[in-house]
Amino acid sequence: WARVGDAAETRRALTRLETLVSPLPVPERPEHHYRYDPPKSQAYVATTLAWVGDTAAEGITREVLAAIEAPGATPPRPRRAALARLDLALALTASRKDDEAAAAALQAVRSGRLAPVDGRRVRDIIRAVVASQAPTRAGSLTWPRCSSSRSHVICDTSAASASRRRCAR
Repeated sequence: WARVGDAAETRRALTRLETLVSPLPVPERPEHHYRYDPPKSQAYVATTLAWVGDTAAEGITREVLAAIEAPGATPPRPRRAALARLDLALALTASRKDDEAAAAALQAVRSGRLAPVDGRRVRDIIRAVVASQAPTRAGSLTWPRCSSSRSHVICDTSAASASRRRCAR
């Protein structure tokens, strides 16, 4: 529901989800693919709220990111951190914090942990930042084809790197 912009149905679905998972015990190995993973579930909630433009997504995403990157957090989850940064960036655009959104998106891209399927999310952030005409960072986020690869990548095309084109896969 969130991807099609139906905020009311999205919130109803999240309420149903909470009702279903709240009685579940935390498993011994939540990282197992077929087990309920509360931290991953919280990340999905953040993603969903960010997609629908709910400003609550910012706080939830910051909590998710803090938990992922907490000292001693095991096992390390660099891909989850990169995706949380995309969620944070999208949430920040809803709050009109476009410079911070652009910086978070760029950090996610430069992490090297995004997959091609994440390109749509990056493009959504770029469109939102460019549409609001963020003055300092919007120019550094584009989604062109890089001459060094056949696959889509994010290239830093800011004035600071005009002499050298750096691409993050």
